[in-house]
Amino acid sequence: MVTAGAIVARVERSSARPADNLFASHDAASLATWLGVRGETASAARATVAKVLRHVHRAAGDVAWSDAALSALGINRNARRELLELDPRPSLTIASRAPSGDGATRLLLAAQDGALVEAVLIPGPGRTTLCVSSQVGCARACSFCETGTLGLTRQLTAGEIVDQVRIARAEHARSALSPAGPSNGNAPTAGAEHARSALSPAAPSNGNAPTAGAEHARSALSLSALSSGNPPD
Repeated sequence: MVTAGAIVARVERSSARPADNLFASHDAASLATWLGVRGETASAARATVAKVLRHVHRAAGDVAWSDAALSALGINRNARRELLELDPRPSLTIASRAPSGDGATRLLLAAQDGALVEAVLIPGPGRTTLCVSSQVGCARACSFCETGTLGLTRQLTAGEIVDQVRIARAEHARSALSPAGPSNGNAPTAGAEHARSALSPAAPSNGNAPTAGAEHARSALSLSALSSGNPPD
C-alpha cells in the first residue's frame, strides 16, 4: 500500500521529464518532425503518424510493436526502423488501485520521474466515466484536499494525460469512457475550458489546468480522440 508520506516523498523528487525514447513523449506534430529529421518527407511523415497514432492509442492493452506489425499498417521500411527505436508503452504505470464501495476505482499512477497522479474510473449504467489529472500536485491549496497541500509540482505532458485514458481502457476495456467535469468544482474558467476542449472524452480530475498547462492539453487533443476510438477529422 502506498502511504501519504510515500506520495509526498515521491512527488517532491519529481522534476525530470519522461525519457525521449517514449512514444508517449510525442504528439502528432513532434512525431512528424522526428520522422522528418530521420529522412521521411513531410507528407510521408504525416501519413505514417496518422497510422501509428491510431494503432497505439486504439490498443486496449499491449501494443503490437514489431517490424511485421508496423509493416501491416503500410509503414515504409525506413520509418519502421526509426519507430522501433521508440517504446510504445504508456509513460505511466499503475502504482496502486483503490476500489470504493460505490464501484469507483482510484488509480494511483507513477510517471517516469517518480511523480504520482490519480485517475478515477466511475462506473454508471451503460458507460464508465474517467476523471484524469492534468498536473502533479495542485496550486489551489483547498483545505479539504490532500493534493492541494503538496503545491503544484509540474504540468503533465500531453502523453501523460492521454496515457491515463490508455491505462483506464485497459482496466475497463468493455466500457466506453465518457466526459467528466472537474471533480473539485473550483477550476478557473479559462483553465477548465482548455482542458475540456483538449481532453474529450476525459477531463482533468483536479480541474486546474492553468494557461501554463494549456499547451500540453491542446496537444493532447488528437491523441485523446484517437484513444477513444473517434479520430479527429
